[in-house]
Amino acid sequence: MTIQDTLTLAQSIRPAHLPENYEIKIVPKNPDYFTAASNITDLICNFTGNPRTLINKRGRKREISLTRKLIAYFLKRYATGLTLCEMGAFCNYDHSEIIKAEKVLIGWLPGDEELRNKVNELNTLIISNIKL
Repeated sequence: MTIQDTLTLAQSIRPAHLPENYEIKIVPKNPDYFTAASNITDLICNFTGNPRTLINKRGRKREISLTRKLIAYFLKRYATGLTLCEMGAFCNYDHSEIIKAEKVLIGWLPGDEELRNKVNELNTLIISNIKL
């Protein structure tokens, strides 16, 4: 579907309360958001030692699950130009799992010093290595 097709479709499903001459504009996403999100994902995978191919598979191993949660947490913090669904594509989560992963990780932080240190180290790595 081209941008023109999308505009035509958007105009055809215009809400009734909008005037007839109302113009709908579609602003394409900045590709830098996807590049930064991909770089963050790669950095976290390298840091944890889990290959990216393993992250995209379903599984409940703690190492894989933790890596997915870290990806979700840092994408939510730094890839703010992406929707939750787009963030989820990087760690095989849907939009609600991104929110839950962040909450779970934040819940684990007070009781797990090793995890806190990992998060702090990753935060420093991301800030220093990724153009945000």
